[in-house]
Amino acid sequence: MFTFLIWALQVHQEAIRVKFDALKKLLVEKYANHLKTIAQAQDTTYASGSKKKHSLPRHAVEVLRDWLRENFESPYPTEAVKKELVSKTGLTLTQVNNWMINARVRMWKPVKHMLDPKVPDKPPQPVS
Repeated sequence: MFTFLIWALQVHQEAIRVKFDALKKLLVEKYANHLKTIAQAQDTTYASGSKKKHSLPRHAVEVLRDWLRENFESPYPTEAVKKELVSKTGLTLTQVNNWMINARVRMWKPVKHMLDPKVPDKPPQPVS
């Protein structure tokens, strides 16, 4: 009896696989042009480099996080501080600026709101 159940299950699984393969073939034939268009669009997007994710060096992120922790009350570096961070991290000024913007949104703002929900999102910026 047990072997019959195993055999029936195997037959049932094979029937499902055959139906799935037939459906897959039908869908690929019907939508092949759309799939090619989507694939080509993705290839050109990735070829241009606009969608690739590049992570920053670990040392650079540590330096930037340390600065953010030390300046938690006012996480807006002056231009001179940004230049100093560029030299310490080896990043470009744009990378430092973007990291700071993202860090304020992702790290600073949620913590600030947890500590005091009445605090405005943006403290007064320092005079450069």
